[in-house]
Amino acid sequence: MTTTVNVYGTTPVKPILNDPKSSKTKIKGLVWPFGSRLQKGFFPVESGTSLIKSGIKQLLQTERGERVMLPDYGTNLRRFLFQPIDQTTFEAIKEEILTSIGKYKKDVSVLGLRVEQDPHGRELDLSSIRIYLSLRVKEGTDTVEVQVTI
Repeated sequence: MTTTVNVYGTTPVKPILNDPKSSKTKIKGLVWPFGSRLQKGFFPVESGTSLIKSGIKQLLQTERGERVMLPDYGTNLRRFLFQPIDQTTFEAIKEEILTSIGKYKKDVSVLGLRVEQDPHGRELDLSSIRIYLSLRVKEGTDTVEVQVTI
């Protein structure tokens, strides 16, 4: 019995990971929410700090268990909506945010975190919290300021 193996194409001389062009390429991705910037199309492609802001907002506003293929993705921040913002609640919110960012956004480190009740929600008798994050991109010296309302 004879076994035949067909090989198509050629083996690259250098591995792709060592290609100098690949290290200079910016990371690009889709901005969330879709359709929010219709002047750039329904699925706008961004890079840099706008992509990081979009990813952090998506992570924090996604309820854990909401994504079918990633059931652990997101946070359980909505459970804090009707609780008073005191030191205990702040520590629980901080732990929830830092755990999720550490697991799913490894390209940033958290420099600062502030949590407060949303003043506009209080005027309308709605319960909402506002989160202010100061982040640093690990691959550079850029800092990113993100504001998310839950």
